[in-house]
Amino acid sequence: MGGKAVTANSRYLYVGMSQGAGSGKPGEDYPPKGTIWYCIRRYNLSGQQAPFSGGRGWDKSMAIVNTSSPVTGLAATDNEVYVSDKASNRIIVYDANSMNQLRSFSFSRPGHIAIDRQKNLWIVQQKENSSSAAILRYSPQGQQLSEKITNVVEPSAIALDNQGRLLVADNGPRQQILIYNITGSPSQVGTFGIERGVYAGTPGQIGDLKLYGITGVGTDAQGNIYVANDGFNNAGADLRKFSPNGTLQWRLLGLCFLDTADTDPASDGRDVFTKEEHYVMDYDKPNGQQWTYADYTVNAIKYPQDPRLNTTATAVFFRRVQGRPLMYLTGMYNSWMQIYRFAQNSEGWTAIPSGMFVGTPADPNKPFFTQGNWPPNQPKSGEWIWRDANGNGAFDPGEYDTSKDDVYIGGWWVDSRGDVWKNLRTSGKGIPIVR
Repeated sequence: MGGKAVTANSRYLYVGMSQGAGSGKPGEDYPPKGTIWYCIRRYNLSGQQAPFSGGRGWDKSMAIVNTSSPVTGLAATDNEVYVSDKASNRIIVYDANSMNQLRSFSFSRPGHIAIDRQKNLWIVQQKENSSSAAILRYSPQGQQLSEKITNVVEPSAIALDNQGRLLVADNGPRQQILIYNITGSPSQVGTFGIERGVYAGTPGQIGDLKLYGITGVGTDAQGNIYVANDGFNNAGADLRKFSPNGTLQWRLLGLCFLDTADTDPASDGRDVFTKEEHYVMDYDKPNGQQWTYADYTVNAIKYPQDPRLNTTATAVFFRRVQGRPLMYLTGMYNSWMQIYRFAQNSEGWTAIPSGMFVGTPADPNKPFFTQGNWPPNQPKSGEWIWRDANGNGAFDPGEYDTSKDDVYIGGWWVDSRGDVWKNLRTSGKGIPIVR
């Protein structure tokens, strides 16, 4: 499975990833059932696995870092690979060729890493609970230096450009790349991308310089800038290349995974919605060229309790009720349904959380719909319905109805009036429908 970090030197590509249990055949090198290796896998620059003595996995190309959490940062010179191991709050240093561990040093909440022209490390200290994020400078041997950056809300990626400046992706409300002169005390000297990103102007509307959910930034020797967007909660890949003056050169999109689509019935098939995206269709064009990615419908900044940030929706019902657009989402196992409204004059095609149906949990020992802090104020047992009575898109006290029903839901349907129908798989005869 994929990971959270990647780096390269002049010989190899190093990828953070996770490896689960294999088939169990004799001689195969896989973790035992119930164990995951969080590791670095090495490739050559043609994309072929590059095994090494002592390497693990079926092709001996993996170095196991831990068995509890992903690698959160990677950087490499031709001699050494620096690895952020958040599980142990350490930076681990490997020989880039033998992949033997050379040394390590302590670093709290380590994230992405960049190496400057003096071969020193700039390491992201991740935001966590009440602890703010920072970017700290360290020597390759692990000595903390005096330089630091503390004015980035959520640094999610970091790189050096061809001028030696530090580029930092701020995945907080700014949704921008911040540019720092790091000769001496760091000072911000510029930005890249429109402030507030995809939420600037018409919220959610896609634009060349409107970034969103930034997961990667990099540059090449000519000063071109590359930005990876992944929306929020792994929405889908949006990779862009820009010239040094900010002109878009190309874009690669991989937006749909376990997804279906539905059309706005008022658009005669022109407007198509998946769980997080709005596409505009032109059926006069050849196959494969008919669609345009128009809007990202999740506003994670304004509506941080949006169920799409905490669940995996897979199926869409788009309806017009009394002329107003509504979107309904459900998941692979049919245990819930979400409802979204739109306020197009002020928020474009942002889908605003408006309601949610949750079935009775099958496991009485786990009565909550989700373990953790989302959604807040949820009932402790039974099925429930949430309705956003005050229109703020948040799960507030007093907005839940509760009851108890059969634990197995066989399917959902939304009719043309916006009524929701629920199919229960009971042990009795027939198929009861709850409206």
